[in-house]
Amino acid sequence: MADFPGPDPVVVIGAGIVGLSSALAIQREGLSVLLVDRGQPGHGASFGHAGGIAVTWVSPQGLPDLVRRLPRWLLDPLGPVAVRWPYLPRLLPWFLELRRHSSPTEVRRLGDALASLMSQAWPSWESLLARLGGESARLVKHEGSLTVYHGRRQLDHDRLVWDMRRVRGFQVETVDEDALRTHEPALSADFTVGVLERQAKWCEDPMAVVDSMAASFVSGGGLIVRTEVVGFDEESSTVRGVRTTQGVLPSSAVVIAAGAWSHRVAAHLGHTLPLESERGYHVDIPDPGVRLRRILSLAPYKVVVTPLRGGVRLSGTAEFGGVDSLPDFRRADALVTVARRALPDLVVGEHKQWAGDRPILPDSLPTIGWDPHFGNVCHAYGHSHIGFTLGPLTGDLVADLLARRTPRVDLTPFRAARFG
Repeated sequence: MADFPGPDPVVVIGAGIVGLSSALAIQREGLSVLLVDRGQPGHGASFGHAGGIAVTWVSPQGLPDLVRRLPRWLLDPLGPVAVRWPYLPRLLPWFLELRRHSSPTEVRRLGDALASLMSQAWPSWESLLARLGGESARLVKHEGSLTVYHGRRQLDHDRLVWDMRRVRGFQVETVDEDALRTHEPALSADFTVGVLERQAKWCEDPMAVVDSMAASFVSGGGLIVRTEVVGFDEESSTVRGVRTTQGVLPSSAVVIAAGAWSHRVAAHLGHTLPLESERGYHVDIPDPGVRLRRILSLAPYKVVVTPLRGGVRLSGTAEFGGVDSLPDFRRADALVTVARRALPDLVVGEHKQWAGDRPILPDSLPTIGWDPHFGNVCHAYGHSHIGFTLGPLTGDLVADLLARRTPRVDLTPFRAARFG
């Protein structure tokens, strides 16, 4: 299938932004790299997310207020969370584990862990964009993000989120009703208060950046193979080969970065991971009739509106039903409904819908680190809503590990063995 001169290559499983970032970073170490994915590079969650580079995201998803609001959200057809009811018995232990991580002590610990990653996220992005150059760098915008609420009472529900950002040194600016319309004239008068985060960034065309990364990897001598992983050849706590539907790929090391399917890949090594698929939806509108100045988060609905170079993208919802379930595009229709409430002049017209699966662990932290049993296997998955933000940094950390350097971030909170 693939023929490299000299030693066996590092095999990276998964060609989303985390896998591509890892492959590029390992390649810079002078190692041969083979990237494996059953689909096209970047066409999973890396294709359809909101495009935010959310370097201020330091709060876990399992906050106490989420646990309290969850029953109401599940009963609301326009709510931000949905569960396929036949899947609930399988999901219940995961939700209980999520709740266990919602205590004040755990929230502080997890917030500190996320902050340690976020402190290095943008420097890794800057390095990546400098290497890609040209159009990719111009696609990333620096005008910040604006989160809007119907009133101060709603804002107070998220007080813990904003306090966690302030205490960790991020700039969080409350915007009153008059200034809100100055920032975003298209916004409905129903929104009366907002929070501006000037350090946040977004990308006008995330897929173009991912395509540029894939092209850079191939031009640097990397190979991309479209195939599915079905097992591993093991010898003395070492993986010597990756078994696929097209044959065995010899490997000097393996990186598991398969997103929402990572638990299935890791299962071939004997791991049982509490990794769930959190399905999100988006709607791309090429001619929306409104102009936004920055990425906009509609807090009451957990919907994000992103200005793209070809229109706007509506994205959101967290649907739990497993990676094998078929999309329910009524969830995408709900995005349009709430976006019209927020942006009265929005023209939907011709549009495209998409659904994709985010990988999420119950403590809201990604897994980054060596396998506890196999000395040449590295884990890099579980990034939930912040995969695009942390992709380049995760790649740098994986390269640090393979080069036997001390990683630039303490990876203890993200170790693969933390779930047993």
